[in-house]
Amino acid sequence: MSYVIEMQIMSGLPNQPLTAIKYVVAHESGNSTNTGPNALENEIAYMNRNKDNAFVSHWVGGGGRIVQIAPVNRVQYGCGPKGNPYSYAQVELARTSDKEQFKKDYAAYIWLLRKMAIEAGVPTILDGTGNGIKSHRWIADNLGGTTHKDPFAYLMSMGVTEAQFQQDIKNGLEEELTVSQYNELKQEIEALKSLLATKASLQSDREVGASYKEAWDWAIQEGIIRGDGSKNMNPAGVLTREQMATMLKRYYDKFVDNK
Repeated sequence: MSYVIEMQIMSGLPNQPLTAIKYVVAHESGNSTNTGPNALENEIAYMNRNKDNAFVSHWVGGGGRIVQIAPVNRVQYGCGPKGNPYSYAQVELARTSDKEQFKKDYAAYIWLLRKMAIEAGVPTILDGTGNGIKSHRWIADNLGGTTHKDPFAYLMSMGVTEAQFQQDIKNGLEEELTVSQYNELKQEIEALKSLLATKASLQSDREVGASYKEAWDWAIQEGIIRGDGSKNMNPAGVLTREQMATMLKRYYDKFVDNK
């Protein structure tokens, strides 16, 4: 799955080049008083008013929306003076009190963090050694210049452990089928095929409808329809492609080829 990145680039940004590309930084807003349906818009508006002090490249929220508000590969004021010069992108996650909305926001958050890391040429590894995707906490603990510890507390409050977050960053959320899932799906397909075959062989005692009777009688008289050897011609039965081909061949032999 992919997402549309809405572009709302703020004006008046410093446009400073990075010292080097090493990180993509994962944040969350930390704002427990802004969790309603307009939380994303509120956070973006607040950041725009205060961009001289703090801003990032992207916000995620609102049920899986992604909004870019500053260029990537330029200094952003999101994780302190020790991390900002090395951060290709910094991604904030707006809060919500709706767990169903959170699932959508989280999926977009993971997708964007991985996309930014791939663009930047750094590993899709969370808080590992060397370059990669870093939490704000990792920046604080390893580089300094900031005291923030996000995004783990908020993720945990919504049921995502640190280990799960690391795994999702590494693997993404678009999982392939496991062997057991494949086998289960295969069994369901076979059962469906059997059901369709049974349906195709069902016999019906229903009389031919009045609007179809003339054509039905003609097709039988001309040998186009011959039944299956039983007394019941099964007018309401399912027509397979094999049967259709046979009937077309009979029509061709009688009315086209004999001209």
